[in-house]
Amino acid sequence: MSAMILKNAVLIDGHGSARFVKSILVEDDRIAAIETNADIPQRDGAIVHDLAGKTVMPGMVAGHFHASYHDVGAGPGIASLEAPPAYSAYRSLANARLALRHGFTSAVGAGTSFDIDASLAAAIEDGLVEGPRLIPCSRLILSGDDGGSFPWWIAMGEHGPAKCDGVEGMRAMVRGEMNRGARIIKLSIGAGHATPGSTDHCHFTYDEVRCAVETAHDRGVRVRAHVTGKESIRRALDAGVDILDHADWLDDEMIEAVVKADVPVLPSLYLPYRLVQLNKAPFLPDIAAYQNVLAYLRKASEAGVKLCVGDDYGVFITPHGDYAKELAVYVEEAGIAPLEVIKWATVNGAALTLDGNEPKGITVGALADLIVVDGDPGKDIHVLQDVRNIEAVMVGGRLMAFPGEPAFGTTADKPGAPRAAAAA
Repeated sequence: MSAMILKNAVLIDGHGSARFVKSILVEDDRIAAIETNADIPQRDGAIVHDLAGKTVMPGMVAGHFHASYHDVGAGPGIASLEAPPAYSAYRSLANARLALRHGFTSAVGAGTSFDIDASLAAAIEDGLVEGPRLIPCSRLILSGDDGGSFPWWIAMGEHGPAKCDGVEGMRAMVRGEMNRGARIIKLSIGAGHATPGSTDHCHFTYDEVRCAVETAHDRGVRVRAHVTGKESIRRALDAGVDILDHADWLDDEMIEAVVKADVPVLPSLYLPYRLVQLNKAPFLPDIAAYQNVLAYLRKASEAGVKLCVGDDYGVFITPHGDYAKELAVYVEEAGIAPLEVIKWATVNGAALTLDGNEPKGITVGALADLIVVDGDPGKDIHVLQDVRNIEAVMVGGRLMAFPGEPAFGTTADKPGAPRAAAAA
């Protein structure tokens, strides 16, 4: 049995609280003990790290992750199809490792191409490469009615977003995606959220969406949906969709329905925020929809909606590596407390990746997915934006190594730190 003791740390448990603790014991892949006022007795072979007041928090979950996206929208190239599949796969690995380095110990796919997600997830699980826990997604599934929302993708053939119509077409499509390794099926039910088209119109019928859900659930696979307008949100919930992406026009009625269905929502507000900032047409989202998201976030959170983080990184103005900037948007633009946003990124996000009965966050018995941060993101969420502050990343009790970046290093050891500081 392997063991590690972390001493003298500020513990952010992911459930909305922070406190100083004397010791955290990790045994194999689990958190075995947490002592607030006492040292855990040394045991044979245990590695001890004195963190001297640094922060320990759960690893974050990138709940909307496009591993193969790169500079989408910057030119005529098609998302994930502008390079050969082998090159796109290497890029996806680099992006997955980047997310891990930034403290995201899990990622949930939100649409892929070339079946890259499934292959990457298998390579990580088999130990061929290092990366976060990855739940692989299908290609984005569109209807024949959906061309206006994704005009640059609609003729991309078998490797890009997939197009199907009718109940039997949906059944065959979902089965094919699952047979190629997808553990999340992604549907585009409504336009909006930086895609053109009316948010009042649904591209798939209720029967088509329900068929996707039933077919996926028969194999233990979940369904997530791009929804924005109220009717697309309602249709997704009525059909049993498991994850809502964006939900720009959530209102009091739909908040109540989401809580009753216990369905996570990913506002993915960083991309619209950047588009609004830069006034980028024709991608500019509906300003009223953007403002509605800002208005509903606190209300939804207080009502019990499981809000999670994750966005369209790899778009030309939201590159991979910007992950923690989304958290700052929720704090600065919507007035959400940093500890609450950290809950969205950790405990709520874990509901996308772990069994419902699995303990989440940093608590006894939970998986030892955690990070060590130089600073206190519970007071200043911006601390998480500087990768040099992420001093260690642990996945399932295993301390992940990064070339040239010693885990639990001093400030002077951090990658990118000036040599003069290191010498001093």
